[in-house]
Order: sequence, then structure tokens, then C-alpha cells
Amino acid sequence: MEKISVSCTCEIATGAGGFRDSADILVTSIVVETDRRGIAGVRFVFDQSTSIVPYYTQLNSGDTYATRVGANLIRVTTAPVSLSQDIWAFSAPGPLHEADVSNAQWSHVPEMLGGRAQVVARDALGNPIANAEASVRILSGGGALLTEDEFNTFVLAQGGTVLLLTVPGVRIMRIW
Repeated sequence: MEKISVSCTCEIATGAGGFRDSADILVTSIVVETDRRGIAGVRFVFDQSTSIVPYYTQLNSGDTYATRVGANLIRVTTAPVSLSQDIWAFSAPGPLHEADVSNAQWSHVPEMLGGRAQVVARDALGNPIANAEASVRILSGGGALLTEDEFNTFVLAQGGTVLLLTVPGVRIMRIW
């Protein structure tokens, strides 16, 4: 009994991922044939950004906050038999690469400077990383750290205060 191969069309319906074709070119739609076992395979490449089609999920058990991942909907259709199957693929941020500090809502009190210090951890492609631990401490110059809530640390500092903000693997020193 001769087995008949079936053509399968795989296309990216949502997201910025793609498939590598036989010439190693990234394409958003590709037609492949099933093998003698009836299996068709493609080389899928995840998108590089989690902001194109964002989806939020707890990646690891014990995570306090949801992580933004990139969602890709792959639609697979076959011929001559009419069959359609949707497959979701999610790309998570990579390892910690950098962290930056944003300062907002500064107010001046006589001889003091106050404001919120926020640390944002990112992977090498600029995607934010959730659940990265960060610490803030005053190295010199006086002042105080007042924890307002789990997202904000209020910094009350004198001019020339040196703060050390640390995310594991990244150290940021900021002078106010």
C-alpha cells in the first residue's frame, strides 16, 4: 500500500515569529509535505520582542508577578483533506542583560531632594523581565529610603547622596 504525502501550509496568523525555508530565509508562510509516517515538520523561529503581541503569564511557580511574553499563533491547514489546527507558541524574555533607573516626581524640600527610584530590568533585546529582585541602599551622603509599596521606594536625599541600586548581575550607582 502506497502512502500519500499531504501538503501542510503553516502560517503566522498572529505575532512576529517565522519559519526557516530550505534556503534558510525567514518566511511567515511555508508549505511542507508529510513524510512516510504522516508527519510534517517546520523550523519555527520565535519573535524577538515580547511587545508585538503581548501575553502575561506566571512563567515559574512562585513568581509574584506575571511576565510579559510574546504570543505567536501558528495556523496549520492541510490539503487535499480540509483540516485546520491552531498552535500557540510563546517567547519569553531572555536572561538579564541590563537594568536602568528612572526617576520621577522629584520634589525639592529645603536642602533635600525627594523622589521615586524605579529599576527596570531588561534582556539583551530590551524586553522587560518580571520578578527580578532589586535592592536600593544609600552608600554615602545621608538621606533615607522610605518603602511606599512593593513597586516604589521613595528616596529622601541630600545633594551628593550616592545610591546603589542592584539587580542580580547589574549594579547601578546614581548620585543625587
